[in-house]
Amino acid sequence: MLFGTIECFAQQVKPVGAFEKKAIKLGEQVAYTLVLRHPSSMEVRFPDTLFDYKPFELASKKYFDTRTDREGISTDSAVYILTTFQTDSLLHFAVPIIVMRNGDTTTLWTDSVSVLVERIVPAAEVEDAKLIPTTDYFEVKKGWNYPYIGAGIFGFLIFLGIFYRLFGEQIRKAFRLQRLHRRFERFMNEYLPYTQRQLNPADAEHALAIWKSYLQGLQGIPYTTYTSKEIAEILPDKALQQTLKQLDLAIYGKKADATTVQATFFLADFAKDAYRRKVEEVRNA
Repeated sequence: MLFGTIECFAQQVKPVGAFEKKAIKLGEQVAYTLVLRHPSSMEVRFPDTLFDYKPFELASKKYFDTRTDREGISTDSAVYILTTFQTDSLLHFAVPIIVMRNGDTTTLWTDSVSVLVERIVPAAEVEDAKLIPTTDYFEVKKGWNYPYIGAGIFGFLIFLGIFYRLFGEQIRKAFRLQRLHRRFERFMNEYLPYTQRQLNPADAEHALAIWKSYLQGLQGIPYTTYTSKEIAEILPDKALQQTLKQLDLAIYGKKADATTVQATFFLADFAKDAYRRKVEEVRNA
């Protein structure tokens, strides 16, 4: 009696499936519509992505909400977008629907429908076609392998981080020493001409300004705003004090002579000693 009841339902409820086209091309997508009308007391399940749609492949699907009329008849429907790469000229297709009612389960199949697979190239042309070998060079454009590029950049950044952690301090010292050396060379190139000829008061004033500017950049003390007396208080060196007095006498007393050139020589040596002390300070930091 149980099997008779299920068979009775199967005869009354019949799923209907149909293709939108009678013929398709190889690889072309085609819509397959599946419809089932059944009593609202029935629970039905349509094929999902796990179903084997051979000789087709499932590209996408769309289910529609169940509609029930006043007589208690429900309509379920779905559209499956299929494609095939089978070379058979005629393909047959049918799908099952699972029906559950009162704890009983049965499977209802649609009638098998067929679709023609159109040949893109006529069979006569395929049979008569001949393969022509060619050894001509064909350039293939190389694409960007973004995952490998990203991994390479990430690995390079890690390498840079490790390298900087191990050698960063030495690199900073090397750059600082190189910068100190360039500044000292610029100073000497600009200052030395004032130690090789007789100076007038304007030359002596210019030489002193160059010397103050270099020491200010080297030691971070604003010497250019200080007088010779104030510099002597900051740098308690008797020889330096005497030299600055000689330059002030040449500048403001208009008494530039051979001692003025000796004074510029002394300031050059003083700047050189200051540069050497700064280099040792940076190396030992």
